Amino acid sequence: MKRAVSLLLSAALLLGLLSACREPAPAGSSPARKTDWTAANLCEIAFQFSGFEESNEFEHLYINHDRERLAVYIENAYGLEEPWEDAAVSRATGASAFEVAVLRMADSDSAVRAATALMSYTFTRQGDFAGYAPAEADMVANGGILQEGPFVALFICPDPDGARAAVEAALNGRTPEPAASTGTPAPEPTVEADPTYGSRVEYVQPGEDDMSLYDTSAIRSAWEKGDPAGLSEYDRDIYDQAKQVLDKVLKNGMNDYEKEVAVYSWIVQNVNYDWTHQDRMAVTPRESFTPYGGLVNHTAVCLGYAATFQLLMDLAGVECITVVGAAHRSSSDHGWNMVRLGGNWYCVDVTWDANMREMTGYGRQENWGYFNVTSDYMANSDHQWDYVNIPEAVTEGNGRA
Repeated sequence: MKRAVSLLLSAALLLGLLSACREPAPAGSSPARKTDWTAANLCEIAFQFSGFEESNEFEHLYINHDRERLAVYIENAYGLEEPWEDAAVSRATGASAFEVAVLRMADSDSAVRAATALMSYTFTRQGDFAGYAPAEADMVANGGILQEGPFVALFICPDPDGARAAVEAALNGRTPEPAASTGTPAPEPTVEADPTYGSRVEYVQPGEDDMSLYDTSAIRSAWEKGDPAGLSEYDRDIYDQAKQVLDKVLKNGMNDYEKEVAVYSWIVQNVNYDWTHQDRMAVTPRESFTPYGGLVNHTAVCLGYAATFQLLMDLAGVECITVVGAAHRSSSDHGWNMVRLGGNWYCVDVTWDANMREMTGYGRQENWGYFNVTSDYMANSDHQWDYVNIPEAVTEGNGRA
């Protein structure tokens, strides 16, 4: 179903699509009624005026093509609690948050409730990209929602006002064309400040993912003995790749800080994010949550990045812990690390620095934004965790000796 879609949708093609679905109104007649439009018609119009620039795999979900898959997507993504009569979704997959959708509900009241569900969805969708792809998260935050009669539409795109205005015009019998309009941004949820730590957002583990840590004790034991012969095939692959990395990046005489920089740099430059995690219709393999993802597949999600960094630090003899916490105001699971240098703790988030390299091409140390920073810095950059039982990183200076 996934396919690349060109933005070159001509006016002639659009008119052909619309005329195929309904007879043209005779001269002098009243504008088309709202009920004359199908969700697919309106979704095509929204797409044309969305400002989309082709760069990713794309999927169109239309009721007459694959109703079952469309229904699964609406249930998984939007969580609507009541039935819809017609729907269409056009969405990018992978590292893009682009999405336009139109649903026709039974009546205006159910459409209002559906709009509320879409507003909730846009907040959680923003959390899918916050930190990982900031520009995409901003596009979600700036998206819009339209509710008109039984129709409700979602616009997460470069030009949500243009897409909204075009759909609104079509529903009111006018020719769709770019026009200024005001979208409905997703509301910020009410999240209490932590009573112990003042302005920090209260930590509540979201529990959307299985954030259990992969047991690397057998790998570490084999490393200490210098004998991996007894490892499982899975752990042996991790061991062999870890050895290759450390043999490549570590030099004799390095102190703990220099080892950390070398390992962190390798991960930033060589491990890509597994964007299936952002796709509500894809299954992210468990390997992406473990060191296997980072070291063997070179593809991981946040816990896989943290587990890879943790293992390499363990094998390099640098004290390190993994923090299983949250992001986006405690609405998204997230994991990162802390290292101890010279008796002082520092926070590192290799995932978000690697994502910045993916998004911008800049992965050098001078571009790292989450390397050896304080706990306050992490809290102020949308990280939440168990503030009571995790060490506080208070030393500034990035751990340089």
